[in-house]
Amino acid sequence: MIVLWDVDHEKGSGTIVGHEIEEMQEYVPIRCATHWEEVSASVQEGCGALFTMTSRTEPPPEGDGGALPSGVPQYVITHVDKQAKLLIRFFLFYLASLSLDSNRPLQPSSAGTHEIDWNKSIQYIQDNLDNSELSLEEVAKQNYVCKWHFSKMFKKQFGITFREFLIRERIDLAKRMLLTDESVTNVCYAVGYGDLTHFGRMFQKKVGMPPSRFKSMHWKKTGSREGSLG
Repeated sequence: MIVLWDVDHEKGSGTIVGHEIEEMQEYVPIRCATHWEEVSASVQEGCGALFTMTSRTEPPPEGDGGALPSGVPQYVITHVDKQAKLLIRFFLFYLASLSLDSNRPLQPSSAGTHEIDWNKSIQYIQDNLDNSELSLEEVAKQNYVCKWHFSKMFKKQFGITFREFLIRERIDLAKRMLLTDESVTNVCYAVGYGDLTHFGRMFQKKVGMPPSRFKSMHWKKTGSREGSLG
């Protein structure tokens, strides 16, 4: 794994990457960090190299080689503007993606012959949609393969990334639940979103309207049909 540290990026603001990189991050062994604590933790977990980018003229004091485990190569790039940072990201992710197939140490020794049980995997995802911590790594473990390998095979099998599939399943479940007397808030948490704003934004993106409007439109229709039967 390679750790890529953007020194200038504010803590908690998220890593700014292109759409292609966002998809690649699910299976390419590169971790983007935005503060030293995250860098240190990632390096302690084990990494092949640390790349540090900064617009400053000097490298950050936190990145002193003495603060890192011995044997971890460190590359510091200074005087980097935003465009250069994006190019560096693309370059590193591209190189990592090229070597992913041949990087066998990332996969268990049995990965070459192990068949992924897709029915079991999909069922596990659907049974745990309410878990906001449900992750690619967790599902991969059910098949005894690393997340990089599982993510690549998932995209090959279904034509979409694990993240895209997870979002689709959660939104589909939310739509079904909104046709009942469940509130939007309850539905939000029941499908694994811990934040109403994020849930509303994602629902709007996938359905074309806020969940509250979807419910008011379709719940009234359902209710009126039930009432007429009485």
